[in-house]
Order: sequence, then C-alpha cells, then structure tokens
Amino acid sequence: MKKFLPAVAGVLAMASVSTAALANERDDLTEVEVSLWEIVASVTYYALDNGDVALTEYNKQLDDVATFWADFKTEAGPGMAPGIPMFEEAYSDVVEHAKLAVDATTAEARLASVNDMWRAAHLADDVLDLELKAKISD
Repeated sequence: MKKFLPAVAGVLAMASVSTAALANERDDLTEVEVSLWEIVASVTYYALDNGDVALTEYNKQLDDVATFWADFKTEAGPGMAPGIPMFEEAYSDVVEHAKLAVDATTAEARLASVNDMWRAAHLADDVLDLELKAKISD
C-alpha cells in the first residue's frame, strides 16, 4: 500500500494543476467576454454623447482584452487551437468597427459602424462560448 501512495499523490497533484489551469482558462475567457461587451457599451455611449469617460473606458477595455487574451493563449491546451484564430478574426472586426464608430464624422456613419460592431461582437461572443468555453470541461 505504501508504494502506491506516492503514485496516487502524483496523480492528484497533476489533477489539481490541470483543474487550476482550466479554471484560469475559464476566468481569462470570462474577462475577455465581459470586456468585449464593455467595448460595445462604451462605443455605443460614445456614439450618443462623445464623452471622454466613454472613450477612456473603451481604451481600458481594449487593454483588458489584450491582457486576458494573451493570458488565455499562454495557458490554452491544444484543443483550443481551432477557436483561437476564429476569435481573433471576429474580435479584429469588432475593433475595426469600433474605431470607425469613434472616428465617424456623421451620425449615419457612426450608427452604421455601431451596428456592424454589435454584429461582430455577437460573432466573437459565439466563438468564445461555442468554440472555446465549451471545450473547458468542469
């Protein structure tokens, strides 16, 4: 019995490490998702009000996505590989349309860009939920 205890302890230690890694992956993706929708909210508010607070929040959320996405990619297991470029492409569209909305000189152009940003954010969110979070087992 004594010779099995070290092996059991090693398996349990590996399980707790992988459980912690999965929890970190899930937390990073949740932070990315929350920041994604905060980008949408801040740009939408900026489109209505041109406020500095909204623009500051927008820039903060861009930084948050960059930070937590980098953390996630560092920790992501091989099963996540297909979803990573899918999210990056969808998120790139969000950022592109957000910048267009912020820089728009007419209300029509701003509204069109906000609508496109919103659609792109839904696609990015679907990738997070269906291609990445779904692969993190409990």
